[in-house]
Amino acid sequence: MSESEEEKRGTWESIKEIWAIVKACLTCFWFWVPVLFSAFLYLELYLLISFPVACIIILGVFIVLALYWEDKRAKAKYGIKDVRVLLSSEPLFTTPRRVSKKDMSELVDEYKRLLREKKETKKG
Repeated sequence: MSESEEEKRGTWESIKEIWAIVKACLTCFWFWVPVLFSAFLYLELYLLISFPVACIIILGVFIVLALYWEDKRAKAKYGIKDVRVLLSSEPLFTTPRRVSKKDMSELVDEYKRLLREKKETKKG
């Protein structure tokens, strides 16, 4: 064997040994504990330095906008018209409630019936 072949084998054996050590280190739990802990600390420092309330506000705005756009998209897709009714018999400070078209037509019919009864009582 020549010296170059021995050097190649020696280099290849060195690479195998280094790879075995790297593999043993990377697969060991205790190697990752300080790495992950330091990453956690740097992340916490970054969040403390950057304005954390702004992050929460921005996320809140994104969530509200996403909900608004989703509601708008669903209404456009299914042709939903938002009808809200506040009856005079409901308590004070009650928010208007949504009523379907069927309920709305029933309310209109009932109102017409009440008007007819009122006219009949005035005539009679």
